[in-house]
Amino acid sequence: MTESPSGSSPINTTNMIGGLARKHSLISFFCLAYMLGWAALLPLVLTNIGLGVIRRDIGIEWIVPATFSPTVAALWIHWLLHRNFRFVRLFPSAWRALLGLLVGVGLVVFAFSVFPAILLAEAPIRAIHWSALLAPATYTVNWSTVFGGPLGEEPGWRGFALSRMQSRFGPTRGSVLLGILWTGWHLPLFLLHGWSNVPLWAFALMLVAASILFTYAVNLSRGSALVAILLHATFNTSFGILASLCHGIPTRNPDLPYYLCAAVVTALATSLLTRGQLGVDKGFGDHEAFDRPS
Repeated sequence: MTESPSGSSPINTTNMIGGLARKHSLISFFCLAYMLGWAALLPLVLTNIGLGVIRRDIGIEWIVPATFSPTVAALWIHWLLHRNFRFVRLFPSAWRALLGLLVGVGLVVFAFSVFPAILLAEAPIRAIHWSALLAPATYTVNWSTVFGGPLGEEPGWRGFALSRMQSRFGPTRGSVLLGILWTGWHLPLFLLHGWSNVPLWAFALMLVAASILFTYAVNLSRGSALVAILLHATFNTSFGILASLCHGIPTRNPDLPYYLCAAVVTALATSLLTRGQLGVDKGFGDHEAFDRPS
């Protein structure tokens, strides 16, 4: 509690912040997610792996705490709005979650591994190592597969923000905007040496395409954040799958245009085939219904 300028009545600061969150929940969420994430990444950006202002070596694993900023932001905003932390659906329906997962994994692997391999190969399609899709060694899993983004980010991006963005902008436009904001959240990482070998505009296209595919799968699952986490993890492994498919065969150069074409065309086709609805149905597209946990 603080005194008002006139000193006549107290002002409840918490209520003021809560009022702002109620009026502008999405803006509040994204501002908080950006602020927390960028602040957590700042020490890494300033060290030798980044700008070199601080002559210290810090491992890239430092990004893990920063990846939880969207989830922390979602928890905070939801608490201000509803005084509880039940902001996310992990597993609302077993069969719908399975449907969303199977469709989503299939689309992600196709868009970021199989289709790019077909476009990139300067050889007959049969020359692609299709058997790699069945080889366990193809699916390389390490700490970054889950902790490098999926577990910390998705409860915020797809668990909290997606339903509200769909309600306000529609499924496709909401997904595109979420993909752009998702890209912007990564901006400090582009100051790290060797973090990404693609330019920012290409990275943005990748995440917008992924955002559309994630939305479709999450909608099919009726809002399962667990499905979003697993799809993000699949996306993180898709580059290794592509490398296995094209191992030892001649490929086109430069490869980036073909890769982006495959991802964007798949996302566009998914939106067109669903008439822009991306699998949304009553109970998830409406964020007010979503705010009443089942």
